[in-house]
Formats: sequence, C-alpha cells, structure tokens
Amino acid sequence: MLVKLPSLNQIIIIGELVDDPAWVKLESGDEVVNFVIVCNRRYQSSKTHKWKVKTLFVQVVAWKTLAQSCKEYLSRGAGVLVKGELEQSYWTSKDGRKRSKLQILAERVDFLSRKGDQEPVEGEVEHKQPVAVPE
Repeated sequence: MLVKLPSLNQIIIIGELVDDPAWVKLESGDEVVNFVIVCNRRYQSSKTHKWKVKTLFVQVVAWKTLAQSCKEYLSRGAGVLVKGELEQSYWTSKDGRKRSKLQILAERVDFLSRKGDQEPVEGEVEHKQPVAVPE
C-alpha cells in the first residue's frame, strides 16, 4: 500500500546581506527586491578536531510591500531572518543552455539591523556568527 505524504515547503534562515538589495518596479506596478544573504555554520572536523566554517550563499526575492520595506531598511551587512518557501526558476540562456536556480520566496523578513546600524535593532536578537563576504 502506497501512503501519500503531505508536502511542506518552509524555510527559516538567518544571515547577513552580501550587497545592497536590488529593487525594481515592474510595468504592472508591482515592486520586487532581490538580495543574497550569507549564512555560516561552524562545525568541528571529525578527523582533525579543528573548528571549521561552512559558508552558504542564499538568494532571496521579496514582492510588493515587503520589497518596499527591504529596499528602505536593508543594506550590505544588515542582519536578517528570512521566512519563506523555496522556489526554483527555469530559463534558457542566450547560448541555448537550460538553466535553473533555487531561491527563497520571502513571506517575512525580520530586520536584525538596519542601514547604518552597527548594533541590532532594539528588542531584536543579535546574530553573532562569523560572516565571510565574498570580494
């Protein structure tokens, strides 16, 4: 007997913006913002017992009023908590190759710090993991 399992597509991630958000207002009037966050995970090597850092870069897209808020309050280095779902986009490149990318479609973005802030926003939790920003 085959049992059909329910589906769940939900992700929560905390990281810091690699660069300023890219904001666009479409012809339809909708606003969209794209940004990349970096999330580091520390772990201890089972062979050498030395601490290492694994770095993950995650693309995020937000729409409408959430996009407007991200544009207004976020900049490079800002800490964020993003809640949303994974979405995969497909397209054909100019050279005819099939391409795809996986990104988070944001439902909620909590600002852990804002433009120009060195400290976390009052009443919010500070993110203290080490961050490596690509050059």
